[in-house]
Amino acid sequence: TAGGWYSSKKSTVGWAYSINFWCLNPAVAFLSVGFETRSIILTSGTLSPMNSFQSELGVPFKIQLEANHVIDRNQVWVGTIGRGPTNKMLQATFRNTENYEFQDELGRLVLDVCKAVPQGILCFLPSYAMLNKLLDR
Repeated sequence: TAGGWYSSKKSTVGWAYSINFWCLNPAVAFLSVGFETRSIILTSGTLSPMNSFQSELGVPFKIQLEANHVIDRNQVWVGTIGRGPTNKMLQATFRNTENYEFQDELGRLVLDVCKAVPQGILCFLPSYAMLNKLLDR
């Protein structure tokens, strides 16, 4: 099918149906690569813990290096914020993310945090759609 994403398509004659089988186990694809190559270098900040990643790929890693993080613990704060600067509740439900009041309150919060934290922040959003919605606002 077109690009592998559609299970049926309409032609000028009628409908053509197809069935697709997708292997969602990465070990199947990685099996030949893992045993036929001399060296594989996997780098990422999100592959940890390596033992579970190794079991997902189904290939033993004989040599592994898990380095310390480049950011000190005193440089990181992880938490949740339930209310914005004007004390409005921040509930990121689908319905609320469409609401300009929510978007503005979240924008004010990010702005206030940026003013208080030197050299920038890292802010996670649930989707590119929400990111674009907030940027457009």
